[in-house]
Amino acid sequence: MKQTLMIGLIGDQLPEYQRPQHAALEMIRRAAEELSVNAEVRWIATPSLEGADAESQLSLADALWASPGSPYLSLEGALRGIRFARERGWPLLGTCAGFQHMVLEYARNVMGITDAAHQESDPEAKTLLLTALVCPVASQVLKIKLQPDSLPARIYGTTEIEEYYYCNFGINPEFQRAVDESGLKVVGADQDGEPRVLQLPSHRFYLGTLFVPGASYTEGHIMMEGAHPLIKAFLQTGLAFREEKAQRASASVAAH
Repeated sequence: MKQTLMIGLIGDQLPEYQRPQHAALEMIRRAAEELSVNAEVRWIATPSLEGADAESQLSLADALWASPGSPYLSLEGALRGIRFARERGWPLLGTCAGFQHMVLEYARNVMGITDAAHQESDPEAKTLLLTALVCPVASQVLKIKLQPDSLPARIYGTTEIEEYYYCNFGINPEFQRAVDESGLKVVGADQDGEPRVLQLPSHRFYLGTLFVPGASYTEGHIMMEGAHPLIKAFLQTGLAFREEKAQRASASVAAH
């Protein structure tokens, strides 16, 4: 009997986000098939994370994905979900909008930049941590260089990759060094050194990519056999975490 893995997608299912979200769902399907598990996807709408039951919703998942598609209907809800994963140790992958909001959450709650804002949702804010990219990348497949010692490089098995983008916002260059030095490491960059992949090294799996893994395939740019390596690793981490949670629960019952 196949194991069932619960994947919580933090995001909002809106028609204008259909293409990047389709890529995410297709990559989950392919990875689950290759791992011979049932992947149950549960959308967690960002407004629902403003309520008192936010933690109980998030806790049901074995792994969380801060999904592509922005602006989120509730910025605060999205940040709350991301913070839960960071502080409580849940595997988290953030792609496109997810990448951006991982940076925003970290800036506000770790770096102490409490007024950090996103230009897309609050263009007149004083402290814009996320701003429009000088060179737009949306609808392009572009090269990224990964740091050799990083988790993404080990997962991909190479330090040079190509991926497809949907968004045109990224880390404000004025804050790039501060974000990296504070612990949310830039482990992947484009040819100009602009951040494209982030990793929190102390976490079991806390990765942000400005691209959507596998979208090069769903958008028709490449042929692809089997699972995307990053999504497969994400699901594998979720499976291990699921087992760890079950063991803790059993130990707790035995102790009582």
